[in-house]
Amino acid sequence: MSCAAVAAERGHAVTLFEKAPSLGGQFNLAKNVPGKQEFGESIAYYAERIRRAGVQVKLGAEAKAADLAGFDEVVIATGIDPRVPAIPGVDSKKVVSYVDVIAGRAKPGKNVAILGAGGIGFDVALYLLEGASRAPLEAQAFTEHWGIDMKVAAAGGLAADPAPEAPAHRITMLKRSPSSFGGTLGKTTGWVHRTELARNRVAMVKGVEYQRIDDAGVHVVVDGKESVVPADTVILCTGQEPKRELADALEKAAASRT
Repeated sequence: MSCAAVAAERGHAVTLFEKAPSLGGQFNLAKNVPGKQEFGESIAYYAERIRRAGVQVKLGAEAKAADLAGFDEVVIATGIDPRVPAIPGVDSKKVVSYVDVIAGRAKPGKNVAILGAGGIGFDVALYLLEGASRAPLEAQAFTEHWGIDMKVAAAGGLAADPAPEAPAHRITMLKRSPSSFGGTLGKTTGWVHRTELARNRVAMVKGVEYQRIDDAGVHVVVDGKESVVPADTVILCTGQEPKRELADALEKAAASRT
């Protein structure tokens, strides 16, 4: 969206093809994550800039190479596909991607294993634990959630740390890397996310070698020892791959003309 808005505002005639029935792309996922609801406002902001700039928007229209033949320049922003790791059993029905979970198409069970512990892995864990919470949106809910004493009757303005309710999901986060969990998160927010997961007793296991996924859960090797992480839902947060179909088709068409 932003590329289309900038180009149109610079005087170019711009047509925006969008395969989905609405604008926003992965922003539509991000806005569902606790604390990131403002991404919905970003979508509205850019949609309005596009409207004012006179961009021709084609929703529900997947651009093909033939559709782009008459344009002087083509900007490809076709998004990504979740990466599927080569783990035996990854095609099981219990295995779902983070996209399906955050979009509401997959309903995780009680025992959840999250494969991957980057920003998306943390987002998914927070979505499962706090998706219905009003704490990121309402001041009163926020103070109650974190035990903030607005009357400053307690030392430091902090009441006793409120014990969270039993979480709806028992979550285990797994990652191949031996580095610390949350090391790639923002410095000003990462500690909050790590604290939230700790309060909800999320287990974190690093240095994992995945063996297979079956009815029992995720079979792993850690420090040379085999174990099974019980899971009735396995969520893949194992990276992303760029959608290359359109770019490849355009490059092939260009090569055929030379």
